[in-house]
Parts: sequence; C-alpha cells; structure tokens
Amino acid sequence: MRAWLITLLLLSGPAWAKDHDAFIDYDKLDLTVSIKALRSGNQDPSGLNTYYFKLTAYALPILKEEVKKPFAERLKIEREVGLFGELEIKSLKNWVPDKKPNPLFAIALNGDLIREIAAETMRQYKVAEDGLAVICRIELFERSRKFGFWGDDQRVGEVTFPIIPETLPHGPRVENRELKIDDALGTRVRLSVVFKHADEKAAELKAAAETAAAAKK
Repeated sequence: MRAWLITLLLLSGPAWAKDHDAFIDYDKLDLTVSIKALRSGNQDPSGLNTYYFKLTAYALPILKEEVKKPFAERLKIEREVGLFGELEIKSLKNWVPDKKPNPLFAIALNGDLIREIAAETMRQYKVAEDGLAVICRIELFERSRKFGFWGDDQRVGEVTFPIIPETLPHGPRVENRELKIDDALGTRVRLSVVFKHADEKAAELKAAAETAAAAKK
C-alpha cells in the first residue's frame, strides 16, 4: 500500500506542479507607475498648464462576441486606482522629477486590487480565470480655466498597458516598461511601469529556459 502511494505521488507530482504553476499569484503583481519626464504642451490660453494623471484598472472577459467591440463598449469591471502627478508648468517647458523619489509623481497598484476585479469578472460574466484580461489606462488631463475659474478638464492623451493580456499564452506579463503620451500641441510625457517582483519573474523564466535547453541535449 505504501509503495503504491509513493508511486502515485511520483506520477501525479509533475502534473500537479504544472497546473499549480499556471495559477496566478496576484500578490506578485504589485507595480508602481512613475513620471520620468514631461514637456508641457500649449493647452491653456493663459500660458500656464496644470496637469494631472489618472490610473484606472479594467478586467474584461475574453468572449468571442466582445473582443471586436470598441473598448468603451466592452463588458468590463473598472476600478479607478487614483490621481497623481499634479504639476503646474508654463507652456512648452521641460520638467523632470528630482532624483530623490517623490510620492506625488508616482502611484502604486497593488496585486490585491487586480485579484478583486479578476474575481468579480469571473463571477459576473461566468468566465474562467484563463478567460479574462486585465488592462490599465493612464490618462493625462489639463485643468482648464475660464475667466479665472476652473472649467471642464481637458483630456490631453492616454496610454494603456496589459497586466494579463488577451493574447496567448495566457498569464501575467510581469515586465517593466516605458510608456509615452504625446500630442500635436507639444506635450511629451514619459512614464515607467515597474513591477515589484519583475526581477524574480525574470530569474524564473531564465531558469525555465535553461532547464528546457538542458533537457533537449
């Protein structure tokens, strides 16, 4: 009996490990978005622009009838992560943050929030965990003034990046990246997305590649 149990564990172990590795560890999806550089545009007639950024996370079911729709019409669960990076700057002027990190010009997104919207998407739209995507959007706004008063804010531009893309192979993309927002009025923004556990993920992928290469020899 004992020998049979040991044999069963040996045979089922690799399969269980493979399935277990496919599970998403949301605790390792913590990330930070930071402003690396900004050149102001020419949005405000006063010559003084007041900018701010907004980060929003979306979880979407990957359904055949949905994927071809415009993003605004897609079924999705949305969470506003928050606002960051408010900056008052003259038109067509360059700005870079101080070398010392400033929390005003960065925002954190915790893996726990990603887990929450993924779970809600699974429940609401009846999809499996490998049937959903998570995408983030960063929007840049300029606070408009009219006759010395605040008016409707103007959206200058936006950029998106996937955390769990819709494309195969399914799974998180724990990769640091650089993003940009530009427009025709001279605005030029550079942002960074840094995952807290990106180095660990890169090491895991390297080890897996080396193991696969060794197995072929």
